[in-house]
Amino acid sequence: MDENLINKIGNERIKYIVEWWEDDSLNIDSNQHIIFSLEDEDIDIIVTQKNIDEINSFLTKFDVKISMEFHVDFFDRVIYPKFRYGEKYYEYKYGNIINKILVFMGIRCLRKRKSL
Repeated sequence: MDENLINKIGNERIKYIVEWWEDDSLNIDSNQHIIFSLEDEDIDIIVTQKNIDEINSFLTKFDVKISMEFHVDFFDRVIYPKFRYGEKYYEYKYGNIINKILVFMGIRCLRKRKSL
């Protein structure tokens, strides 16, 4: 991880840490991401076999550890704060039927859940 990025994340209040997986990547080194949700922005980092140890070293401050996982469908989960572990971070923007049509067309319309 970039030193400036670590300082930026470390100097701001982290609201959530989220793991998410792309649905269009079949490469383990570009499928998994981690998001640091700060007050004003989200910082998204791709998790690779080369940087997972460095990411986990940073995550020890939050008593969190991740492992390399692979998901073929879009999937996300909150991993920090612990009492929200496993909750969805994203939700579909439109109703079920419209979203199914958009996904069928290859368009994914997601937004942060309002209830977080």
